[in-house]
Amino acid sequence: MPPPQQRQVAELASPGWAGPPVVARTALATTIEEGLRAGRVLAIDYQDAAGSRTVGRRVEPQLLAFTGGHWYLLAWCLDRGGPHWFRWDRISRAVNTGQPADDHDPFSIFTAPPPGLRRIRRAPASGPRGEPARPS
Repeated sequence: MPPPQQRQVAELASPGWAGPPVVARTALATTIEEGLRAGRVLAIDYQDAAGSRTVGRRVEPQLLAFTGGHWYLLAWCLDRGGPHWFRWDRISRAVNTGQPADDHDPFSIFTAPPPGLRRIRRAPASGPRGEPARPS
C-alpha cells in the first residue's frame, strides 16, 4: 500500500475521542450560564416538541446535561411546580430576573430521563456458571 493510503488507514484505525457538541457562545448561553452560577430565576421562552410555545416561563436552573444527542437545561419550573428537561435548541430567549432561586438537590428531583428517552437494559453475556443468561 502506498504511504498516503497507509497514513489514511492508520488515522481511521487509531482510537479517537469525541465529546458532546459545544453550545454556541451566544447571549442566550451567557444568560443561562449566569443564572446557573449565580442561582437566579430565569424567564425563558420555550417551544415544546409539539410546537406549543410558552413565553416568560419562570425556571430555577439546576444543571446542563447532554443526552440523546441534545443539550438540556434541567430546571425547576416555578410556573408548573416541578422539574423539567428543557431542550436547549428549543429555548429562544432567556432573561435573568435577578430573583434568587431556591436551592434544590438536582439529583433527587431529576430521577427520570427527558421525554422520548428510555433506559436500555442489557442482559449479562453469561450466567453464574457460564451458561447462557436468561432474560429477567
